[in-house]
Formats: sequence, structure tokens, C-alpha cells
Amino acid sequence: EHARMGLLGHPIAYVPWLVVPDNTVKRKSGFLFPSFVSAQNLGFGLSVPYYYVISPSMDATVTGTGYTTQGFLADAEFRQRFENGSHILRMAGISQMSSSTFTEGTSDAQNDARGMIASTGAFKINPRWSFGWDVMVQSDNNFSRTYKLKGYDNSTQTNQIYLTGLGKRNYFDLRSFYFDVQDAD
Repeated sequence: EHARMGLLGHPIAYVPWLVVPDNTVKRKSGFLFPSFVSAQNLGFGLSVPYYYVISPSMDATVTGTGYTTQGFLADAEFRQRFENGSHILRMAGISQMSSSTFTEGTSDAQNDARGMIASTGAFKINPRWSFGWDVMVQSDNNFSRTYKLKGYDNSTQTNQIYLTGLGKRNYFDLRSFYFDVQDAD
């Protein structure tokens, strides 16, 4: 309380109160900095993320975004680390209030209830072998791109599952791909 900012020993600003992070606390649950979003068919929006520490190896971030035209978008991401790898599970969804703002005949205009589920994982089986995945399933072919979900808003989403082996003289890589072209048409 009653903090003063100074430069070269001279006060330059008075702040009635100031909150700064405690560097002795490694992780703490709480609200993160909100952000503003804007898009022609979505309207203006405010995103408010909440970070929740579940355990030393698990945490989650839940973000609510209220759009003036389309309503409330819920987005949750759960992360967990293990001794031999980690995985992330992400879910997002919205019940659109005004599908008619999108161009008629597009996937954005055809569905009111829209959502996605995505998962990413990477694990070491032993020093030579590893496996993992990066997959996403969505209610229609353009949800993640329309709502600009970070990491899933590319025009082409590459889903893959892999198994990799690496030895001193040998290399094995088995992958399965599925390409999701995100397009409103």
C-alpha cells in the first residue's frame, strides 16, 4: 500500500496500491490477464482465463469468452506430466446465438452447437523408443478456425499418431496422418 515509483532517488509516481508476484511461489491458482477479441461475425469479446494448480504434475486453464453476437465460448485445457512424458487435453464449445450472421450455406451458419476436443501426448517408452499423438475432432470443419483457437486455427490441421525408434545405426518411424482442411465452404 502507498507505493511510490522512483527514478534516481526522485519519486516520479504514486500508486495507492501495487500487487507484484511473489518469486518464492512457483505456481499458484488464479485469474490470468484478460484479453479482448474482435471478429466481424462474432462481435466483440472478452476472454478471462483462470489457471488452476491441481497437483505438482497437473494443472488446467479454463477460459470463458463472451461474444456480443454469438454468446459464451467455454475453453478448457488440462495438462499432466509423467516421468516419461506428458499429455494435454483441450475442449472448447459454444451454443451460437446468431448463426445467421455467417454466410448462408457455410458450415459456420449451419450449426448452432459447435465444439472441439483435442489431445496431444509425447512419451518415451525407453531410451530408444518414443510414441505420441496430436489429434483434434470438431463438430464441423471450421469451428477452431472461426473462433481462432490458438494452436488449432490453421487452414489445415495435421492429426498424427507416431512410434519412433532410434538406435546407434538404425532408425524406425511409423506415422499415421489425417489432414483436416478447415474451410467454411
